[in-house]
Amino acid sequence: MKFVYWNVKQQALVHEVSELIVETNCDIVAFAEMDDSTCDQIHHNLIENMAIDCALIPTPGCDRIKIFTIGQSAQVWLLNQDRYHSLLKVNETGNEFIVGFVHFPSKLHHSLDQLRRVSEKLCLQLVQEETNHSNLKALIMGDFNSDPFESPMVSFTG
Repeated sequence: MKFVYWNVKQQALVHEVSELIVETNCDIVAFAEMDDSTCDQIHHNLIENMAIDCALIPTPGCDRIKIFTIGQSAQVWLLNQDRYHSLLKVNETGNEFIVGFVHFPSKLHHSLDQLRRVSEKLCLQLVQEETNHSNLKALIMGDFNSDPFESPMVSFTG
């Protein structure tokens, strides 16, 4: 199974995104900072112009991330949704796991301590989902807006 995540930074990259989906042959693609109009245009372009079967997955509670499934290879269920993340349960031919897409707030407007609390909340919610779904494996990806060794990335203790 292939995943793509891209923070498009509010750019209307309809053709570029559509080409990326085709080139990568991905199964699930997530975008941050994409407005609804661009998302709808991509959806239309994939279906009408490129004959690609896709579905836009609603992410209530997480308007920062837009998620598409491509083709019919996987079943997807929404799990926990938060302002800064979206968790999904994915089943691909009997192989079940949790996928999380994140778009944490910027360090320009939030302290590292605030970002650490966002990470901790994600960690707690992920542990809860793993418990609820018999300790499935999890894959988390996205824009954490932190350097790898800063506290939001390495410290999940309150």
